[in-house]
Formats: sequence, C-alpha cells, structure tokens
Amino acid sequence: MGFLDRVKAVASEGLEKGQELAKTQQLKLELKKLDGQLDDAFSAYGRAAFAAAEGGTLSADGLGSEAQAVRDATAAVAAKQAEIDAVGDEEPAQES
Repeated sequence: MGFLDRVKAVASEGLEKGQELAKTQQLKLELKKLDGQLDDAFSAYGRAAFAAAEGGTLSADGLGSEAQAVRDATAAVAAKQAEIDAVGDEEPAQES
C-alpha cells in the first residue's frame, strides 16, 4: 500500500469515526428530550393522582391515560437508549 493509499485510509477512518460520534451525540440529544417528556408524564400522573386523592376518588382506573403516557414515554426512552447502545457497539469495517 502506497503512502497516499495509507493517507486516504486514515482520512476515511477519521471521517467514519466523526460521523459515528455525530450520530451518537444526536441520539443522546434526542434521549435527553425523551427524558424530559418522561418527567412531564410523571408530573402529570402525580398531579392527577393528587387531585383525585383530594377529591376522594383516587383509583387506578381514573389515572389510565396518565399511566399510559408514562408507559409510552418509558418505552420511548428505552428504545432510544437501545439505539444509542447499538451505535456504540458497531465496529467499523476493517479494510485489508
């Protein structure tokens, strides 16, 4: 392999690593946003539970939509974390 081929290979590898890093950072930003949505869902659940408790009508049935929002947000956070983990586990293809 000639000198220019080596330079090209190193530059290509650097570009791939940079793209991987950018993708990981983008996914982490999206995860942070989803964490905020999860916090909002828990807050809404807590407000609804408190209001129901104050009104003497606290029951799991009365909190169904809030509970589902928490479940959905939790699943979205887990899926995004799995996506981040998958990007981190990917090995760049080795050229011979």
